[in-house]
Amino acid sequence: MRIAVINPSTSELVTSHILESGSGSAASEARIVEQGRLAVRRDHGEVLVLGCAGMSGLMDAVRRGTGVPVVDGVRAAVVLAEGLVRCRLATSKAGAFAYPEPLPYAGMTAPSQVVGERPVADAL
Repeated sequence: MRIAVINPSTSELVTSHILESGSGSAASEARIVEQGRLAVRRDHGEVLVLGCAGMSGLMDAVRRGTGVPVVDGVRAAVVLAEGLVRCRLATSKAGAFAYPEPLPYAGMTAPSQVVGERPVADAL
């Protein structure tokens, strides 16, 4: 399977067109569909990935215009995040993501010197 990516940051024509017309315009949509057709024809893309949040919502139009499956990057990211939450996955607490070592308190903010707290002997 070959994947072609339509990304305004890598296509000067699409970028300038979106910036001139606004991402919600019919002209922008037509230009993106045109670039999708070109990616399928020239690069033999079998799946298109919309690589910009500004293209969110164009998945169906690009799919209809190109005849190949289209992945909306924003939708895919949301579904991935939902899946991670459903799996109850969290950031690792090992290695680079480990909790930092506790630092000793000193000076006025030391717990034993805060008004209303009991002094803690040899806590650190």
